[in-house]
Amino acid sequence: MEHGRLTELGLHDALVASGGAYASLWHSWHGNPPPPGPSSPRDPSVV
Repeated sequence: MEHGRLTELGLHDALVASGGAYASLWHSWHGNPPPPGPSSPRDPSVV
């Protein structure tokens, strides 16, 4: 969630593989560096 809105939707494996906000959060919880993500920021209106 970002600003009270869902930013990503999907299953755990797909969300981690996407390299988005969920992946960054998950990797920070588990002490693993996040994989390289997209070069441009994600559009929060896209689910």
